[in-house]
Amino acid sequence: MTSDLDQTAQPIPVGHWQDACVLVIEGSMAADFLQGYLTSDTLQLQADHAQPTAVCNVKGRVLANGWAIGLPAAIGVLIHTSMFAATAKFLTPYVNFSKCELCEQPLSVMVNSADASIELLPGINLELLEDAPANADDVSAHLQQRLIEQNIAFVSAPVSEAFLPQMLSLDRIGAVDFDKGCYLGQEIVARAQFRGEVKRQLVAFNWQNEPPVVGDTTSDRDTIINVGANGQGLKVAKV
Repeated sequence: MTSDLDQTAQPIPVGHWQDACVLVIEGSMAADFLQGYLTSDTLQLQADHAQPTAVCNVKGRVLANGWAIGLPAAIGVLIHTSMFAATAKFLTPYVNFSKCELCEQPLSVMVNSADASIELLPGINLELLEDAPANADDVSAHLQQRLIEQNIAFVSAPVSEAFLPQMLSLDRIGAVDFDKGCYLGQEIVARAQFRGEVKRQLVAFNWQNEPPVVGDTTSDRDTIINVGANGQGLKVAKV
């Protein structure tokens, strides 16, 4: 995904993305297993490119979103750190009946380090480690701002299981594959898409003084999704 911002945005410095972590599903059948639980097509994963994706509950609401990454004999799902425990708990009953294994500990995410070879967005490359260096700077604020500029929602605990993927504009960034077949919540997501029933969408907004809080509802009944440090943010609003 590219935009004019790719040419003008400030470079993301090297550091640890503390707001993100990677849940790992191990096993030769990991891609086939996750095909039934991610909104994207896991059979099309590339080792050097992160694929936008989401995990929905049975009602089609987004539990967590982020990016799927092909790993050696495994699949990694990059999600907000606050969503690791809930996502692992959600997937565990299904993993137990598969030929895969869910790793108990997440991987850490280093950004633009010397060995970062996985492209997230233009100018943002990732390296996945068991533990980030203790002296690594936290670059979460930089990443949050870049995602807001690109109109990319990143779901954290306060807004989990509240919105369909289309309400978060995840379909617009390629996180939802409407042709791949069934996954948990797919019927509701597809019905909303093809019947035009989605009346709320992700929009940018500006704020002044005290920053709003993720999950708060405005006087217009909009829900705050992401908040940047420079007066910008994303919210779900009626359209």
